Amino acid sequence: MAAFIVIHVLCFALLAFLALKYRRAILGDNAAGGNAAAGTRLAWAIVAFGLLFRLSLVPHSVVCSDDIYRYFWDGKVLDHGINPYAWAPADPQLAPLASTDLPARVNHPTIGSIYPPFAQAFFWLSFRLFGESASGLKLLLTGADLLTMVLLMALLRALKKPAVLVILYAWSPLPVLYGSLDGHVDLAGIPFLLLALLWGERKRPFAAALGVACAALIKLHPLVIAPFLWRVRRGWQGAVAILLAAGLFAAAYLPFRDAARSAMSWLSIYGSRWEFNGGLFYVAYLVLGSNQSAHTAMNIMLGLWLALIMIRKAGWIESVFLVFLGLVIFGPVVHPWYLLWLSALLVVRWSRAVFFFMGLSVVSNVVVWRYIATGAWVDDPLLLAVQYIPFFAVLALDAWTARRASLTRFS
Repeated sequence: MAAFIVIHVLCFALLAFLALKYRRAILGDNAAGGNAAAGTRLAWAIVAFGLLFRLSLVPHSVVCSDDIYRYFWDGKVLDHGINPYAWAPADPQLAPLASTDLPARVNHPTIGSIYPPFAQAFFWLSFRLFGESASGLKLLLTGADLLTMVLLMALLRALKKPAVLVILYAWSPLPVLYGSLDGHVDLAGIPFLLLALLWGERKRPFAAALGVACAALIKLHPLVIAPFLWRVRRGWQGAVAILLAAGLFAAAYLPFRDAARSAMSWLSIYGSRWEFNGGLFYVAYLVLGSNQSAHTAMNIMLGLWLALIMIRKAGWIESVFLVFLGLVIFGPVVHPWYLLWLSALLVVRWSRAVFFFMGLSVVSNVVVWRYIATGAWVDDPLLLAVQYIPFFAVLALDAWTARRASLTRFS
């Protein structure tokens, strides 16, 4: 664990140096990218090295999370023709499927799966191809991450931004360490989000709706951006796109409808009780003195945040970025790998605050380190302060700077 943290810090320091080197391009000076052809060749070299970084970690054991064992279990259950939402891993009904690691190493085995249908299909494919092999599943995720890097280059080209900016994701320690090393399924969802952004930029609302639905069917939270599809194309097409995204999402659950009540029960437990590394959530908990009340407060604040984005004059990509930023600000659970989505968005929508937070988020792994040593999983106020005080300070500074620049421009 200590080596993981040190490697993260060193890699992020390198990324910060590179971000400073390309700061003119990051801040919107497209000419800073130099010759377009040379810039594209350099970007492909960056992607190639990024892929090598990832492949070098695929064979290694996971370090900071045991979520991968839940993936194995869900894939195994589905491979045996059993609805993965019907029973918790510890249920005696599933005892015949037990192996040395499963479900013994599945976290929270008394709670069933909350992963959406496309994630379940991904787990099934991995189990069908590789069995209970972490390297096999991580290899598939690394393939998805390669697609992410390629799509980021396509999106940069569509936005007329220098292709070299792909380095902000390709060489970021987050997808390398939390994806190809620890094997989080978020990597399978990010390409769909980028397709939604790319199709949105091309004014194809129905295709963008498909991308949003597919991303949400890997991890649930991208569904929150569906109402903002009207930013792609206003009028009836935007309204239909929103309905299409919701309809496709719901339709994917139809094969699992016999366990709908169980699935909602598991999701309710996660959404109303879980907390980890949420800065504002921790403050709300201290003030309100109740986990449930703090969850309710965060949901209300997130709803207000989404309403503000809705009435704000912003484009499609800006709206998506702000939604994901809100999910981090008001989230009761903010594992470092939850930042993977923002890590990809950062390539096309720069934010100093988010960049710093990505670097500081590694300290939350100290909680995991202590848990491994003592068996106690407890948020540390000091670790939260180290992450969130600089994050909110820079976020406020950036907002003030942007507002001042806007007032100056129109004065």
